[in-house]
Amino acid sequence: MKAARLNPNANSLVIEDLPEPELRPGSVIVRLEAAFASHFITEVIDGSGGYTTPQRPFTPGMDAVGIVEQIADGVRGLAIRERVYCDSYFEAKHPATTGERAFLGNFAMGPHSIELLNEWPDGVYAQKVCLPADCIIPIQPNPAVSGAILCRLGWLGTAYAGFRKIGLSPGAVVAVNGASGLLGSSAALVALALGASQVFALGRRMDALKVVAEIDRRVVAVTDPASLPTLDVALSSVDAGDASSLEALLPHLRRGGAFVVVGAPKVPMSLNVRAVLSNDITFRGSLWFERAQVREILRLAVSGQMNLSVFNPEVFELTRINDALEAAHSRPNPLRHVAISCL
Repeated sequence: MKAARLNPNANSLVIEDLPEPELRPGSVIVRLEAAFASHFITEVIDGSGGYTTPQRPFTPGMDAVGIVEQIADGVRGLAIRERVYCDSYFEAKHPATTGERAFLGNFAMGPHSIELLNEWPDGVYAQKVCLPADCIIPIQPNPAVSGAILCRLGWLGTAYAGFRKIGLSPGAVVAVNGASGLLGSSAALVALALGASQVFALGRRMDALKVVAEIDRRVVAVTDPASLPTLDVALSSVDAGDASSLEALLPHLRRGGAFVVVGAPKVPMSLNVRAVLSNDITFRGSLWFERAQVREILRLAVSGQMNLSVFNPEVFELTRINDALEAAHSRPNPLRHVAISCL
């Protein structure tokens, strides 16, 4: 099979012919259809992001859709030829482990996770992948959309989980900070699907925010946090070096409102704890989503509450992996993500 490999001392990927993956205890082999090209993968590859990666050579890549080809003995709930989403996030569940979690084939989450990462070193930029069965989620109900769109489920799931954790209810007035990005624009769509009466798409690039505002008449593009009304809920997906936009959002939350962070700035945030306390504000972080929530998102899509057709992916063949990652890194249009065809 063909796979994109990151070799020792390299800062770009090369397509190689490799033996097909071998089935392992507790694992599933998936023939991949499409994989998401994340904008930050270039920083994983060239080392500039400071990520702890598997020992080279390895195949990177996360968030993919494919067809189950082999299932290890003892694995239940999956079927051969079933269409699935591959979730690269994996956490060791044994009580003897200490915070072992990673995005398999990509990077470790903390200092205790490198062994776990090296145990499952390969990601989804390949024609086939072997992953723990826990990472394989059936796409049921199956919306009539392409794998190039469905491979964005990880981003939709991150936003969905954040809103669920703070109890977004129908009719809420919502602000999405960082709406000009992939995660923020996904969050705007999720907020609409969950019944938000108005979504303020907040960011710095008005051209990108206008694209998000075209999703629905309930979306308003905003570049100045001071112009925001009173909010029920705020979600921030900003992961840049400046936390000022997060700090500016808090005063707009009503008493009893909620703030969830799904992307963290690289600098500390100044939090007015007294204001949070006196106004009974819920403030929390949300890293990832529960796997059962993928099915909930798909139900929203099938019912028509979530319009996945707003996404217009740019598709590259696997052989053009480096071109795909370069295009993803520039990300001028938040609704036009880059997908890699692995067929």
